[in-house]
Amino acid sequence: MQTFAKRLVAFANTKGGTLYIGVEDNGTVVGVNSSDRVTLQINNMVRDSIKPDITMFVHYETQVIDDKQIIAVTVQEGTDRPYYLGSNYRKVIAPKGRFDDIKEYLVSSYYKKRNLPDSVTETILKAAAVSEEIYLLQPSLNKLEKIIFSEIPSEPVTLSDFKYESGSPIGLVILGNHEYIGFANVEDAVAYYKKELEPLGYIVLQNEFVEFDRAVIYGGSGFAKYDQHYNANNLLCCDAMMGNRTYEIEQTTLFEDGYQKAKKHALESGKCFICAAHYPVESCLDKFDRETVYFTGHTHKNKRILSEDKALYADNQIGYHNNGKFDGTICFKSASMDPATNPYIDFKDGYYQTTPDAYFQFCDYVGENIGYGKLIRNRCETGTMYVIKAQGYYGFFLVNASGLSIVNGGMTKKIALSTNIEWIYNNFGIVVRKYLAALEPLRLCQMQISKHLKELGFEGTIHGLIVDINIFNHIMVNPTDGSITFYYSPDFGLIKAFESFSKQLAFMGYTELLEAEENKSSRNNLILYDQNGLDFLDSEDPQSELTSVDRSCSAYGVSRAISPLQRLFTGHVLRDFDLRFIENMDGQTTSRKKSYIGRVYMDKYQNYHLIVRDDLGEIIYVLDEHGKESAVSVQRLKSSMSGKVWSRACWMTNNINETVAEYGKSLPQVDEWQDAIQKMLPKKIKGNN
Repeated sequence: MQTFAKRLVAFANTKGGTLYIGVEDNGTVVGVNSSDRVTLQINNMVRDSIKPDITMFVHYETQVIDDKQIIAVTVQEGTDRPYYLGSNYRKVIAPKGRFDDIKEYLVSSYYKKRNLPDSVTETILKAAAVSEEIYLLQPSLNKLEKIIFSEIPSEPVTLSDFKYESGSPIGLVILGNHEYIGFANVEDAVAYYKKELEPLGYIVLQNEFVEFDRAVIYGGSGFAKYDQHYNANNLLCCDAMMGNRTYEIEQTTLFEDGYQKAKKHALESGKCFICAAHYPVESCLDKFDRETVYFTGHTHKNKRILSEDKALYADNQIGYHNNGKFDGTICFKSASMDPATNPYIDFKDGYYQTTPDAYFQFCDYVGENIGYGKLIRNRCETGTMYVIKAQGYYGFFLVNASGLSIVNGGMTKKIALSTNIEWIYNNFGIVVRKYLAALEPLRLCQMQISKHLKELGFEGTIHGLIVDINIFNHIMVNPTDGSITFYYSPDFGLIKAFESFSKQLAFMGYTELLEAEENKSSRNNLILYDQNGLDFLDSEDPQSELTSVDRSCSAYGVSRAISPLQRLFTGHVLRDFDLRFIENMDGQTTSRKKSYIGRVYMDKYQNYHLIVRDDLGEIIYVLDEHGKESAVSVQRLKSSMSGKVWSRACWMTNNINETVAEYGKSLPQVDEWQDAIQKMLPKKIKGNN
C-alpha cells in the first residue's frame, strides 16, 4: 500500500495517471475478489495517508477482463500541490489561540497523553507562529478597512434615496397570487394591471424583461410548479389556477422559458442579470444560478443572502395593512443594502458594553437578519448587553439580576446564575476552542457533501446536521456514528428515507442528471457506484412510506441544537455556552445557598441521576443508573424542570436521607451509587449486595 500511495502522490503532483489493481507488472490479469471492498480500502488509505486531501481528484472504475474484475484508479493533477504522504495519525486538530497559550498547551499533561510524535508538535508550533503573525497584522487591516469604508454611507438605502427621472419607469411591478383573485385567468389579470399602471409610469412584468445600461431585469409571478406543499391546491389565486395544478405547472413552464431567454441575452450582452419573482426560487425555478441576482416575495420571510453561490433579496414586497386588508394606501417596505460593516472591528480582545443597534448591525454583517429585535431590546431595558471579542471570535451576553444569558440571534438563553461577565470572558476562548474541536470533523464532512451537491447544481446549504439538496430534500450526517441519511421531508416531522443518493435523485425526477453523471469519466462522488460515495459512511434503509419522527428527541433535536453553533464557522460568532467546558472557576459568591448533594432527579427520558458533588457553583456532578459520572449545569437542570409536565425533569428526593428512605433496597445495583451514598452519610449504611 505504501508503494501504491507514493505512485498516487506522484500522479497528483504531476500530470495525473492511471493505476490498475488486479494486473501484474508483466500485464497478467489476476483480478480482485471484491471490487467494492478493495475500492473502499484504497479510498480509506487515500483519505488517511495523503496530505492535502486528494480524494476529489481520485476516481475508480471497475472493469471486466477475461471474466475477472480489475479496478482502474485514475488520479487527476491536483490543485493544492505539493502532495505528500502523511503519518498514520488520523487528524490532529491544532489548538487555537495566542502563540504563548499554545506553547503552554503543548507541554500540558493533557497533550502529552496523546503520545504524538515530535513532528506533529513542530507542525503545530509553525502553524501557531504564522497565526500569531496574522493576528499582529490585524490592526493594520482594520485601519485599512476603516479607510475603505469611511466614504461609504452607513445609513440604510430607502426609497427616498431614489429620484424619479422623466421618461424612465417609476418602478417595476410583479404580481403576487393575491393580485389575481377575482380574475378568470392569469392573462386577464396581467392585461388589467398593465392597462391601469403603465400609463402612470410603472412597468408590469409577466414572463418578460426590460433592459437598462448595465442590467437586464426579468420578472414574473413564477407560481409553484416545484412546491409540492404550497401550490394551486391550497393557495388563493385566479379562478383558472384554484385547485388546478396542471394550469399552474403550465404557467411556471412559461416563466422558466422566459427566464432562460432573458438570462442568455444578459450573458451575451455582458450585463448584470436580475430576476424578480413573487414566488420563491425553489418553487418556480427549482434551483439557483450563480449568474443571477434574485428578488422574491410570497413567504414574508426576510432573507438577504450574498455568497459565491447565490445572491438573494427575499420579501421585498408591498406589505399588508389593517390585519391583512388593504386600507387604500400603498406602503413599501424598506430594505437595507450593502455595505454592512462590523461595528466591533477596531475592538481589542476583551469584553465591552454594547447596544442592541450595534448588535443588529453586527448580525447584518455576518448575514443574520434579526429584524427589529423586540425581545432583545426589551431585555436590555432591565439588563446590560456585552460583546466579548477573543481571537477573532465574538459572543454576546445579557447580564441582569437573575444571572447571565447568551444571545442567539433574536433570542436569549440563560446559562448561569452568576453575573460575573469577566468570568465568562476568561473562559470564552477555551469554550470556543472546544466547540471547534468537537464540530470540525462534522463540518469537514458536511462541506464535502455540500461541494458535491453544488457541482450538481443543488443548494448545498449547511445547517445543524443537515445539508440541503433543495427545500424538501436533504442529507443528514449523524456525528455519533458517521452515518448518512438521505431523505425527503414535505413537512416538519415527516420523512421518507432512501438507501442512496441515486435513489433520491430518481425520486426527485433527475434521472437524466443521474445518467449523465454516471457516464462521465470523472463521476460525482455522491453518485459513484450507486452508493453515497463517502465510503466511511453508511446510509439508512429505505422506507416506502412517510414516517413521523420526534423532532425533540431524535437526531433532528440534535440538529436544532447544533445549528446555532455552525455560526462559529460562518460568522465567527458563538451562539451557545456550555459551562461544562470551562476551566477557570467563578470567583464571585453564587446566589445559591442550598446544596443539591444526595438528591435524586429523573430526567425527561425517565433516567435517574444521583447528585454526588456540589460546591454551590454553576456545575454539579451526577451518577447515572450505570454509575457513569458527568457534569451538569445547574441552570440547565433548572430549565429542564420547566415546561410541559410530560416532557420535563423532576426531583425524586430532597436530600440524602430521603434518597435512602424512599428507595431503600431499590437503590440502583451499582457499586458507584452505594459507595457515593456511604461517603455522603455521617455513618456507613448497609448496602443491598
